[in-house]
Amino acid sequence: MATNFEGWILKFGNTILPNSFLSNSYSATPNQRTELEAYRDDYTQNLYRVTSTGLKTKIEANIKPLYLEDKLKLQSIMENGLEDELQRKYKVTYWNDETCSYTTGSFYIPDTTYSIYWVNKKRNSILYNSFKLTLIQY
Repeated sequence: MATNFEGWILKFGNTILPNSFLSNSYSATPNQRTELEAYRDDYTQNLYRVTSTGLKTKIEANIKPLYLEDKLKLQSIMENGLEDELQRKYKVTYWNDETCSYTTGSFYIPDTTYSIYWVNKKRNSILYNSFKLTLIQY
């Protein structure tokens, strides 16, 4: 089965995030369905579900340890998809494993925790531990 995979996983706006930023853990839950109501028929015990038509994706990308200058490059790439700074709303294209195609949507990025591993005085830089970047589709 042929796909249109182009060798990348995430793109912010029109800028591809190089896979070299990703550590060994990336996961996506594409096309999540939201259940509006579920019930069982009292007589037959058949299950009935009412599901919303809007499908939402959640992405969790672990970013490898980065020096400050590389973290700034990552943030610059992400800014290319920024639609609303206050809401942290980004236009993101991602590889959708369910449809085996690229899908574009608007995503919210919740608070990201950065922890410092080491301050490198010789390099005049900071080395950050790996961190998780979470994207939740609107």
